[in-house]
Amino acid sequence: AHSSIVANGYVYVIGGSISGVSYQSTVFYAKLNSDGSTSAWATNANALPEIRGLHSSIIANGYVYVIGGYSNSFQSTIYYAKLNSDGSTGTWSTNTNALPGSRAQHSSIVANGYVYVIGGTANGSVYQSTVYYAKLNSDGSTGAWSTNANALLGIRGRLSSIVANGYVYVIGGIDGSANQSTVFYASTARVLISGNLDLIGLASTTVSDSGGDNGSTGGSIFAGNIFSQNRLEVGGNTQLFGGLSVNGLLSLTASSSGQQNVPIFSIQNATGTLPLFSLAYNGGLGIGTTSPNSGVTIIGGNVGIGTTTYSSMLSVQGNGFFSGNLAAAIITATGSIGVGTSSPASEIAATGNGTTTVYLNTGTNIGGCIQLKSASGTVYRLYIGAGDTATTSGVGSGSGRQSGILAIWEIGSCK
Repeated sequence: AHSSIVANGYVYVIGGSISGVSYQSTVFYAKLNSDGSTSAWATNANALPEIRGLHSSIIANGYVYVIGGYSNSFQSTIYYAKLNSDGSTGTWSTNTNALPGSRAQHSSIVANGYVYVIGGTANGSVYQSTVYYAKLNSDGSTGAWSTNANALLGIRGRLSSIVANGYVYVIGGIDGSANQSTVFYASTARVLISGNLDLIGLASTTVSDSGGDNGSTGGSIFAGNIFSQNRLEVGGNTQLFGGLSVNGLLSLTASSSGQQNVPIFSIQNATGTLPLFSLAYNGGLGIGTTSPNSGVTIIGGNVGIGTTTYSSMLSVQGNGFFSGNLAAAIITATGSIGVGTSSPASEIAATGNGTTTVYLNTGTNIGGCIQLKSASGTVYRLYIGAGDTATTSGVGSGSGRQSGILAIWEIGSCK
């Protein structure tokens, strides 16, 4: 009929009865040893103010509490005392706020800064389903007691209660006529924080609304690891300052209610001044820009395919080629260019289904020139006369011949 609690490496045995009739006010305590045994028991110098049995006890904020019980009559009083580092307790005080009703054979738990008294009996014969709760004060006292709106699903006495993962469990007990094996459970009150919750001691901000670009009002959470059993939903922007590892599928879906003129996904440089990679609402992919047109837009850099060393705007290496529909244009791995063919037989090859045409448009004042270089190094120039007229003016030095509006010239470069 006594109660037992553990605190600061000591175990306590409080009150109880001898032979079930002689109730006690003594408090025993002993140090817990590393091998599981206890040291010699000591009797606390400060006994309870009155004998108690069939009560409950809790530990909270450096204080021990003895709640309700029986001492020749059923009680609603609450005693509390400060726990000392040597295992003893300070002088016991009687809490100003007693329980709303007498209770014995009940259970008590602590959760989220509140103490709960569950079930029990007020007269030894009629058991209760009520749940009382009160706020724990820093000086060891409690606030005024309230009756929880949600009672137990059945009357219970001689029950046990525990708290785990934000839930309180009521296990077994008696309902006045029979022993019970049922387990009741309910969620405890949730903690609402309007400031920062610092779990690792690194927060440098004050307890206030954060706001700004990092989210709406409500503060921040600083923690070593955050684990979500199910979905993790973020209503604002998300900033990742380390790496991102995704073990499953990653899906990004734009919102019709969001801004349509900003990327739905963007990677920037370390200073946030240069866009590196962007994905727009219209499906455009941008490299070096946050405003890509539909398709792929690359600004401010060279492109390498099959190579990491390149100096031109487009460098290609490997055993592949570029092609459009039906090989409209191809650059092979050896540098040959094919138009209308995927297998150019020469450095430049143009193939069509009908007459193959290569256009070299000329102006009215300046003709066109194609320059060829032989294996011996001799340079030949094929001129097309300006304005479709036969002329060799302006072709420079060297020898050659003219046939109609075409002129073939040797030595020199195109002018």
